[in-house]
Amino acid sequence: MNYKEKYREYLRSNDWKIKKSNKLKKTKNCAICNKKNNLDIHHIFYKSWYDVENSDLRILCRECHYKTHELIKEWVIKFKDNTSHHSRFATIKNKVKSSLWYWNRNLFNWNKV
Repeated sequence: MNYKEKYREYLRSNDWKIKKSNKLKKTKNCAICNKKNNLDIHHIFYKSWYDVENSDLRILCRECHYKTHELIKEWVIKFKDNTSHHSRFATIKNKVKSSLWYWNRNLFNWNKV
């Protein structure tokens, strides 16, 4: 079984379902753009799939989540500090917002520009 298959299997596990449910209980909007639909959970930092704290996870809409992975894969997002969840997420948030042109939007009211 390759890495992707193992990861998909983990995402079907009870461990992941509980962690995802606990994270979604706290807030139901994207941590980058504040959208409230098509939400995913993004791992900011983890040592292994099962060694994940709630603070290692962020709720992102599908668009911001895909853009995050795209920018990491393209080395647009680089992390200076591998241990700080907050600094890692700040880096992600700034790069994704810039890439998606969200700087000029009121992210709490999408009708206002």
